[in-house]
Amino acid sequence: FEQNARRIAALMAGAVVNDIYFLDLDSLRRRLQSSRVNSDIMYTLIMDSEGVVLSDGTSANVLRDQKPTDQFIDQLLQANDWISTVDGELLKVAGPVFMPDRNRVGYITMGFSLQRINDMVHETTKSGLYLTAFAFGIAFLLAFAVAASFSRPILTVTRAAKEIGEGRFNTRLPVTRSDELGMLAHSVNLMAETLQRRHAEVRQTVELLEQEIAERNEAEES
Repeated sequence: FEQNARRIAALMAGAVVNDIYFLDLDSLRRRLQSSRVNSDIMYTLIMDSEGVVLSDGTSANVLRDQKPTDQFIDQLLQANDWISTVDGELLKVAGPVFMPDRNRVGYITMGFSLQRINDMVHETTKSGLYLTAFAFGIAFLLAFAVAASFSRPILTVTRAAKEIGEGRFNTRLPVTRSDELGMLAHSVNLMAETLQRRHAEVRQTVELLEQEIAERNEAEES
């Protein structure tokens, strides 16, 4: 916005150089009034090489022959180059006006309203906040989904381990993943198979012992 304002001011400086040189105040007024078509331009002052106002763009030209004494104009006269500053809701841009031979004939200063750019910043900030809130919402849902995708298999493994611990050795877990949780489910299934096999072996051994004891008791009774 500042660069655009400087370009506009530089174009205006080039357009009024002859009017300043020949002190054509009517032409200066018409040019400044036509520049007000740009809604961002709040005022334009044309000054001579001593910093005295030649035209303020109004028909009355009430600032004619006055020398502004504000700090910005003092800085302009000292710098003899393009300067700009923000003053409240205004962007002030000023610079020297040169003839083609680089002979300075005066100065130009313009004030640009910052309302439009401030509205854009406000809208951009509001949109950014909405997008941030939306992104946080999506991130929360994704985090919840990821957490659920891990917690559900872990709860399933926990329940299976509890059932195996209670003696239900035929419990098996579906192995549908190839990650760490899949490896854990496979290990639980191997453990259940081992326990089931050993339990069957123990029961078979117990049955053989019971049968042997029964045969001995029968022999003793005989």
